[in-house]
Amino acid sequence: ANAVYGILGRLSYRFSRIDLAATITGHGRAILTRAVNIVSSVNPLAKILYGHTDSLLVLFPEDTTATTG
Repeated sequence: ANAVYGILGRLSYRFSRIDLAATITGHGRAILTRAVNIVSSVNPLAKILYGHTDSLLVLFPEDTTATTG
């Protein structure tokens, strides 16, 4: 998707389509938001550190219920 967005979003490109580039970024934003919501619902203590395009960096709290022997 990044390569297609880059080509379509470049005004100097012969087949530039800003509307399609905006659609691609809109869908990417929606998918990233959904991923954040899923992580938050599965583990409310998780911290979202970073999210961009095709990645989501999440810090999960340590499991303090585990016992060591």
